[in-house]
Amino acid sequence: MPNATRTQPHTATADTRHSLAGEMLRHGAGLVAIGQVLRHQDLATTALYAKVDFTALRAVAAPWPGAAR
Repeated sequence: MPNATRTQPHTATADTRHSLAGEMLRHGAGLVAIGQVLRHQDLATTALYAKVDFTALRAVAAPWPGAAR
């Protein structure tokens, strides 16, 4: 069976890196700075860490005009 069909389990190292990147994003760090800390050679790799944090987004988003509050 080809390797492409196998999934890699998350390791403690990967989880730690994701946590660090998320914290840095929440504190305003840019992708370039995060990529440098994580020693990524390609910004596209770092961009994988830039997921939407819906809880944080709701806290700063303006309510939709006429929407229930």
